Amino acid sequence: MERRRGTLEVSDLQPGRACDLASPLSHGPLPAGSLRLADLGYYSLEAFQEYDRQGVYVLSRLPARTALFDATGKRWKLHDFLQAQPGGRVECWVQVGTRWRLRLRLLAWRVSPEVVRRRRQRLQQQAQRSRRPISTAQATLADWNVLVTNASPELLSLTEACVLARLRWQIEWLFRLWKSGGRLDHSAADKPYRVLCELLAKLLGLVVQHWLLLTAGPLLRQSQARAAKRVRAVAEPMASALAAAVGVVAVMVELQKRLQQMPVKPRRRGKPAAFQLAENPLDLEYQYMPAA
Repeated sequence: MERRRGTLEVSDLQPGRACDLASPLSHGPLPAGSLRLADLGYYSLEAFQEYDRQGVYVLSRLPARTALFDATGKRWKLHDFLQAQPGGRVECWVQVGTRWRLRLRLLAWRVSPEVVRRRRQRLQQQAQRSRRPISTAQATLADWNVLVTNASPELLSLTEACVLARLRWQIEWLFRLWKSGGRLDHSAADKPYRVLCELLAKLLGLVVQHWLLLTAGPLLRQSQARAAKRVRAVAEPMASALAAAVGVVAVMVELQKRLQQMPVKPRRRGKPAAFQLAENPLDLEYQYMPAA
């Protein structure tokens, strides 16, 4: 998903249990100067190296077990490296990986005590289920957020990287909207080919829904769940108008008016909304970006 304009790049359907890296989108070409922001499922030093050659910037979380080398060539475990750094922020160039040895900028900051408490609670629950003790690395890394990028400090500050990492969750919210409003995970059919046919039809409808949502402008300022309901309300008139371009335009103009009349999300002081941080990264609260 392209964040500035909200456009979607759609891949062919992949098996539900296939690794994310098997998707064509995990290593597809991007325009020079763009930023690739993805979760750990798409972490690949080989892909990062190729993007670096293309002039594409990357921003990603760093797996805990990745080999790390400092400026002197000394190899570190990630949690040991962070513990050895003074202060609550880390920003330095390192080499990552053993096979590729890719030069990346390490960005790390300590999170608030409340976040640490929740993370360690989840670790404890996982340890009980797996009957394995919490490792020193897990306990240490619960205190930190860690990112890597090939962008220079002049292009991407630590605060801006933190904001961008949070904006990635907007993609997860889009998937949630598709599952809840579009009912992608429900089917009335009992035969595989009928289920697949229904799924494809819903996906096509959701792509059209997303396209119509963009007629109102940027997606960050309004409730997407409410806006999607207004789009679905004109599904029948839109389908009836498909025979003539003039009719489609008329329906879209009316929909645009209705969407633009929706109230925008209020600005929050305690916990800035995504659109606030996108407009001004310096709104990031102290509790989300502790001082050095």
